[in-house]
Amino acid sequence: MRIAKEYPIFSAIVGIFILLFIGGVVFASLSFQHAQSAEKNYKKAERRLTHLLTASPAPTQENVLRAQQNVVKLQIQVDKRMDATRGKMPDFARDSAIPRNPSEMFFQLQAYRNQFNADATELAEEHVEAELAAGRDEKDILPILKVPPDFAFGFSRYMTQPPAEKDIPKVYRQKEILAYILQQLYASKPHSIQAVMRESIVQQPRINLRQTRTQTFQDEFVMDAHLSSAREGAVDTFAFKIAFTGYTQSLRSFLTQLETFELPLVVRSVEVKPQQEPARVQATPPPSNDFAAFFGNTDTMGAAAVSETKRDPVVSNNVSEYSVMIEYIQVKSPNFEVADKAAGEDGTDS
Repeated sequence: MRIAKEYPIFSAIVGIFILLFIGGVVFASLSFQHAQSAEKNYKKAERRLTHLLTASPAPTQENVLRAQQNVVKLQIQVDKRMDATRGKMPDFARDSAIPRNPSEMFFQLQAYRNQFNADATELAEEHVEAELAAGRDEKDILPILKVPPDFAFGFSRYMTQPPAEKDIPKVYRQKEILAYILQQLYASKPHSIQAVMRESIVQQPRINLRQTRTQTFQDEFVMDAHLSSAREGAVDTFAFKIAFTGYTQSLRSFLTQLETFELPLVVRSVEVKPQQEPARVQATPPPSNDFAAFFGNTDTMGAAAVSETKRDPVVSNNVSEYSVMIEYIQVKSPNFEVADKAAGEDGTDS
């Protein structure tokens, strides 16, 4: 302090130099940190530039334009696949075709049941007449389209009361899909129809000790989620089970009709259960009647059938029971929904 008092000017100069030194140290430290950060950014930019220069294809304007064109082409292909999955867009897929109230839906279900019962009787009689005209003995004629009494063709739940208003769209679409499936089944001339089942749309509440169990119906079932193609918000499905008896030719004809893809139907499973009593058929059945031949083993199974024919078997074809699970698939997309609403508005205006 004495020196500062004795030499104030010198002390002031020394203090200034000390402050300048401290400031220089701080500035140098901050500059070094900025330099390190700039070096890191430079190296990062250099690596990115090297990656872009070596990329294949290079991100040039020409390649970007080609990529955009490829995206457009892929979108067109996706739309074509979705259109094919929808089939020919049947009328019942549109909201404008749905009945407006439960009573109308109830009468449609009654007419649906009566129509297929009447068709079964008519086709069975025509079959017998045709067989007799062909010279077949009446006792050797296998009847077709035998239907259980009071058969509801999948809708026993609604034979005495209409569906709830909120269920009408699903019930209506199930009825229309089943009508198409049954038409193909009738054309295949099965011996009898054992069951027509549809996927249940009624959510069963949880049961506790104080609740009574809700009524169940034998022509409804719950589709296993692992087997279904349904995806919430993307794909809607309806599942059905058809059980019938007949020759292998009936099964093959039925499956072939479903493969025409007039509706987007997928066969999920086919179960075969031979019946105890064989049926009489021609002594030399065509090899194409073999169930395995339908799935591609034509040569081996055809040869086996020929060898069996040469040995003049007593029974060359049996009546079996078949259970076929079918799923109707509808792909949902924004374009589809817009087109559906536009078609509904056109139908309403007309």
